[in-house]
Amino acid sequence: MVLRHSSRLVLFSIVVCGAASHTSAQVSGPQGGVQQGRGQQRTGLQQAAPRQAAQQQAAQQQAAQQQAARQTRPAGMPNWIPLDPKHEKYLDEILNYWEHKTSSVKRYRCNFTRNEYEMTRRITPTNQTQWEFVRKTYTEGKIQYEAPDKGLFKAELIKHRTPPAQPGGQPGWQDQVGGPREHWVCDGKSIFEFNHSQKQLIVRPLPPGMQGKQIAEGPLPFMFGAKAAQIKSRFWVHVITPKEAQNEYHLEAVPRTAQDAQNFRMLHIIIDGGDFLPKGMVLFHRNNAKTTFSFNDREVNWNTTLEMLNIWNRDFFEPALPARDWKKVVVPVQNSDTQAALPPPGPSNVGARAVYGPARQAQATGGQPAPR
Repeated sequence: MVLRHSSRLVLFSIVVCGAASHTSAQVSGPQGGVQQGRGQQRTGLQQAAPRQAAQQQAAQQQAAQQQAARQTRPAGMPNWIPLDPKHEKYLDEILNYWEHKTSSVKRYRCNFTRNEYEMTRRITPTNQTQWEFVRKTYTEGKIQYEAPDKGLFKAELIKHRTPPAQPGGQPGWQDQVGGPREHWVCDGKSIFEFNHSQKQLIVRPLPPGMQGKQIAEGPLPFMFGAKAAQIKSRFWVHVITPKEAQNEYHLEAVPRTAQDAQNFRMLHIIIDGGDFLPKGMVLFHRNNAKTTFSFNDREVNWNTTLEMLNIWNRDFFEPALPARDWKKVVVPVQNSDTQAALPPPGPSNVGARAVYGPARQAQATGGQPAPR
């Protein structure tokens, strides 16, 4: 009994002492760890504080720089400026090669198709308002150019959209007979407008300072004799070639100057990867309308000897009255600006002004067939 009792006391003592020592270890151990952790936390906070202050200061400086940049950005500058250095280099390669290829073009001609669109509001079946581009006019014609200062723009077929015959029907298309029809010739000294409705050949002499200058020095230096430096000095440009494009280069240009901005607010130009000449163009106007061009059957540097025997081509070099009942009207020009030799911008002369200067992706230029 005594032994069992004493053994119980020993066991109890072992258990109690063990528990006590375990409790003591729990009390003393964590307390020491807490003290050490608090010291490390204070040290970490002391080290993090300067870093956070530096980060906040850098963020504030960046925000101030961005705000200053927004305040100093020229009016009309697109939000994709400045370009990434890699993009800038790629753009320069395209423009420089374009300049190299077009510098050898002495004569150029092509057929063109033009579609003019208006922004129109449509009410959906769910009574929602939807805005969309609606084609209003379709034109076929010819463009001709001889370096550095001769050009021709002639609209030969014009169709206008007509309302549907009944609700829900398809719109029709009607050929224009008579009325205004764009026909322009520049011989380097004057701009000749053939006014078919009035039977007048209107002659607008160029100021002496502009005679013999390249057509590319007009409001649109993209069609002929493209010069990389001139394009970049007058337009903000970047590459927008879609992934699905095949052997094409798509550029977007926004005018830098108020003078160029009078003609369009934005331009998409499509360069063919084969001849490296423009194959399409989209002009986005300030009234939310747009005009698309497709340049087909392009030819360069053909022999002019036989061409001069053709009356139509002879008129390109020596514009003359088309018939005896036509009259020549000379409009003197006082302004030294090339654009003064031309009538004001408008739907009836968007073609000649855009091409010679005297809008969604580029593939839209060739995507609209001739209306029937």
